[in-house]
Amino acid sequence: MADKSFTPNETVGIEDLQELDAGPRVSTRKNVPIIMLLQGENVGRKYLLQKREIIIGRAPEADIRLFDFEISRRHSSIVYENIQRPEEAPHCVVSDLNSKNGTLVNGVKVESQPLRDKDIVTVGSTVLGFYLKDEVEVKFDAELYSMATVDSLTGVHNKFYFQREFQRELKRAERGSNPLALVFCDLDHFKRVNDTYGHLAGDFILRKLGEILLSSMREYDICARYGGEEFAVALPGTSLEGALAVAERLRARVAERPFDYQGHAIPITISIGVAVLDGTMDSAEALLHAADKALYEAKSLGRNRVCVYSPSPEFGESL
Repeated sequence: MADKSFTPNETVGIEDLQELDAGPRVSTRKNVPIIMLLQGENVGRKYLLQKREIIIGRAPEADIRLFDFEISRRHSSIVYENIQRPEEAPHCVVSDLNSKNGTLVNGVKVESQPLRDKDIVTVGSTVLGFYLKDEVEVKFDAELYSMATVDSLTGVHNKFYFQREFQRELKRAERGSNPLALVFCDLDHFKRVNDTYGHLAGDFILRKLGEILLSSMREYDICARYGGEEFAVALPGTSLEGALAVAERLRARVAERPFDYQGHAIPITISIGVAVLDGTMDSAEALLHAADKALYEAKSLGRNRVCVYSPSPEFGESL
């Protein structure tokens, strides 16, 4: 799983990336192993171990991806050796993967070592804690986090979450001189849908659009319902060309077939505005304003289209 910003109560389940032999899953245990970030970026984030082996490092494919330049791309692994034997207490072993700066457990450099409850693992300048937690406590934390950050209708994140995470992605992009793109989407003539088919139909459309967005984005993209029928997607590490491809693909996917609601084939389209971080942007608000302006340009030019923000004085004259 690619790393993203979070709140201290967030617990991330690391999904199985490979087929395991038949047997009970970790969720049947009374105690489950948790990795918590104690020092470094994203302090407080908790990872629930749900597969036999996880990789810690800077590589995009790392299960716990850490943005710490003292960490190797594949720095360490943690093997959950008895994940298929829920009657036993969890037995996890951390191993160094020939990293440049080594892996420490409780301040001592190790090649491989079993982990005990409350052990401290240091990789680069990042400090991780290993804990055994009651499953009920883990689930309760996850439910509270979901209630606070996820839009209950569409299943994507809410505006509060997006604004906080987008600020962090912007700072990260500026530090590393990395590209960052922002996409604003808005349903066309949504009031007409509600007036014609009713608000339950409108809710159905919003829910389906949320599903399309979630299935179209990468794990580390940030997707949220920004307003009533407006959605925002932040695309870290994405150039203008890449963002345009994502936006056009999304626009076409929504428009390609009507949404079937209780026997009614409801035609739906979206308008999209795209903006990318460049020298003219000096804040998250500036980039948000640029994407919003591009969105309304798309609306004014006939809807069901993608427009890219331009800093030129002529841009937006049709608004």
